[in-house]
Amino acid sequence: MITATYPPSANGVAVSTLRTVRELRRVGHHVGILGPKTSIVDPDYIAFQTIRHMPFVPADYPVIVPLLTPQLIKKLEKISWDVIHVHHHKPVGSIALALGKLFHIPVVFTYHTQYDRYIETHAGWIPSIVKKWLYRIAVRNLCVHVNGVIATTRWLREVLQRKLPRQNVYYASTAGLESPFAVSVKKQSLRQKYKIPVNGSVFITVSRLSKEKSISFLIKAFSLWARRHMTGTLIIVGDGPYRGRLEYVVHKKHLEARIQFTGKIPNADL
Repeated sequence: MITATYPPSANGVAVSTLRTVRELRRVGHHVGILGPKTSIVDPDYIAFQTIRHMPFVPADYPVIVPLLTPQLIKKLEKISWDVIHVHHHKPVGSIALALGKLFHIPVVFTYHTQYDRYIETHAGWIPSIVKKWLYRIAVRNLCVHVNGVIATTRWLREVLQRKLPRQNVYYASTAGLESPFAVSVKKQSLRQKYKIPVNGSVFITVSRLSKEKSISFLIKAFSLWARRHMTGTLIIVGDGPYRGRLEYVVHKKHLEARIQFTGKIPNADL
């Protein structure tokens, strides 16, 4: 596994990558991980040089220095690899391809994010031809050079098969979702903890609060629903750079009593 993020960072790619590692190991595979420095203790984890704090980057998202140093290559050469599974396009996608050539083994890429929509959300003001060029150099060039692309939903697989007609595109869930997500606490006690009315409907979203997640659209949809229903609550779990903007939207719609922001909740407690 090669990844640019890993727990304790609290984002979807980090969590699903860890779940994949655990599930593969559970069924008997040997999995090594190459990623940012982490507090998780794992004898098969190899860390890139890592920058802990950078402007405009979330505090819990350390940034790797994507260099294949001689010391790093020596560590990787000791492992008998069958396949390299990379989870990001930049900057680790190029490293995965380089290692695939060096060790003569296949490389697969999990397409976690709808990158074209991400570019559209964050750079909607630039010309379409530039956005297409950005997508091509950042993502598509990796997709056409790996040995296979993994989609995380069946719908996304269909989309990618149309975009990449000559590529092998597979579907695999973001892996090993285990029983801890079964409810182990009585719902009424959770309602009391979060001061949720006893009988109203509860909607919950778990997400990094950034612009491309479209939480503002969800808030607008809930506001329409709330006009027709006197009780009911929207719980927004997570944190991120867009939280202040979302809280402002809730305030403008006078929905503070109906929409709650919990901040981050540890994955084990979700």
